[in-house]
Amino acid sequence: MANLFSESNITPNIRVVSRVNKKSTSIGEELRYDIYLYMDPATEIEIPTLKEIGNFLVKDSGMTRREDSIREVVNVWYILAIYETGDQLIEGVDIKYKTREGIWRNIRSGKIKIYVQSVFERSKIEANIKPIEGPINLMFPYTWHIVMCFMAFPFGVYLIHAYIKKRRKVLADKRGYPGQRFLLYNQLCKDTQALKRNSDICGDDFIKYVDLTKRYLGSVVEAGNYEFTTEEFLNIVKVHKDVSSKYGEGLSFLLRVSDMAKFANYQPTPAQLRKAVSFVGNLIRDLTP
Repeated sequence: MANLFSESNITPNIRVVSRVNKKSTSIGEELRYDIYLYMDPATEIEIPTLKEIGNFLVKDSGMTRREDSIREVVNVWYILAIYETGDQLIEGVDIKYKTREGIWRNIRSGKIKIYVQSVFERSKIEANIKPIEGPINLMFPYTWHIVMCFMAFPFGVYLIHAYIKKRRKVLADKRGYPGQRFLLYNQLCKDTQALKRNSDICGDDFIKYVDLTKRYLGSVVEAGNYEFTTEEFLNIVKVHKDVSSKYGEGLSFLLRVSDMAKFANYQPTPAQLRKAVSFVGNLIRDLTP
């Protein structure tokens, strides 16, 4: 597996090399970030305890040391995860060290650029297609074409049937929007009032609350009864300029915190819960069915 390195702040007393174990990663996938310190055995260091490095969440960390006759090598490692896509930067980590002179100094590990892809982008399958040789001893020059037509016919029928089935479901969803939207609206109002009275909820309850909000807003923009990722749902809402201009920023915040709670066992803070309840309250007030 290809590695990415970054070397920075080389001094006579200490040398720092940073490395990640992959060039790209996916949302929620773990990534290892290593910092190697090459220094005099008498040098003291202080490693910070971090919860985040830039936009990356720190899920685990540790340190190992080994010595040889000339120098000491310290390996500081962090297990990272991220829930933003595109080009991302792993910021350097500030490390304090003290030489034989007894003066504390600062040194910073190098920055490394990582590409983060969405789950759907990663799930694309690259098929290994091999050439198919025709039947042996064909009596007529068009026999192979006839065979291919017979093979393609069932597949064509399947595609037409799938399209008709999907189209019927979309029409059924649209016919059921008014009643469905009203039920979702009532439930969302009840949950919002309950959260205003008591905001002490666990991460799972917050995820359910955000999913209910997402379903209600999906019924408003007629997105259909399908499961969408955060990026896909935000792109659908962006098409509706009147909705996205007013609620786009708050919706993005709400879905990002929900993803962190769903994929990283993150517990929303009281301030985040208050902000979420305020946003949903404005949403159901303005978009009453």
